[in-house]
Amino acid sequence: MRASNATYDTNAAYDYQRVVYLIHFDGESTDYVNRKIGSPTNTLKQYLMKLTGLSQSVVPEEGRASIGNVVATIADVDDEITALLATDSYYFHRRKTTVKVGYVGMNESDMLTIMTGWVTG
Repeated sequence: MRASNATYDTNAAYDYQRVVYLIHFDGESTDYVNRKIGSPTNTLKQYLMKLTGLSQSVVPEEGRASIGNVVATIADVDDEITALLATDSYYFHRRKTTVKVGYVGMNESDMLTIMTGWVTG
């Protein structure tokens, strides 16, 4: 289990907890969130619709399997994601990705990193 910090613990104790998730792709200046946060490092787009995980997948015909997949559903507002993929269909492929969690009103620096991994699909 990852260690928390005092700001995270204080916010977690509030009765009106509203969890915030932030997804950052290395090399990008835009991060995706499901709710607004304070003092973001990068430009925020509130396009994160759903974050699910940990799942398992086995693809025997390709000789691969994975445990621990996290699936992020990001809205394609005004075709912004489509535009990125139009230039390169593997735009996000093999990008190091960080997922952080916190609560509404927290600064990004106080959020906890819950996962770091690579985009594989």
